[in-house]
Amino acid sequence: MSAVPFRLDTAADALARTPAVLGALLADLPDDWLDADDGPDTWTPRQVVAHLLDGERTDWTVRARRMLAETAPRFTPYDRDASLAAADRQPIGDLLDTFARARAENVAWLRETVTPEALDRTGVHPGILPRSDPAPYTPRTPSGRDRQARTPNWRPTGALRSGNGKAVSAPTTCI
Repeated sequence: MSAVPFRLDTAADALARTPAVLGALLADLPDDWLDADDGPDTWTPRQVVAHLLDGERTDWTVRARRMLAETAPRFTPYDRDASLAAADRQPIGDLLDTFARARAENVAWLRETVTPEALDRTGVHPGILPRSDPAPYTPRTPSGRDRQARTPNWRPTGALRSGNGKAVSAPTTCI
């Protein structure tokens, strides 16, 4: 199986559709469904939406903006659980609406600002390799599919280049 060439316009289209897809799936569900998880260390649908919203506000575009403005910036670790406690107190409609607005703003910025040439910019990701051997993060199409299977709960939409230039998958929350 060969890698699919990355196209910025296709990625932006997929990112733009995500809020509508989540709304179609979740908007009319009862709270007991929205607040059910699959057991220990799993998230409810409401928590997933809150997490995606938090990522819109504090993670992917923040990092992308830094990569455009700085040379290989070092990213701070992203707290994946920061939004979970507050999620339980928020109506799903409010979360979905706020996520849709934040995603629309971020996709508009992406379309207006990020060029294909800008995709070669890098940053240092804190959570993939030991801090003594950090890898630059490049928002590209995934490669290193064997690594993806060993990285639970992450959707690789970028590639990391280790010190030897070998690509490995990168976790992100921008889907």
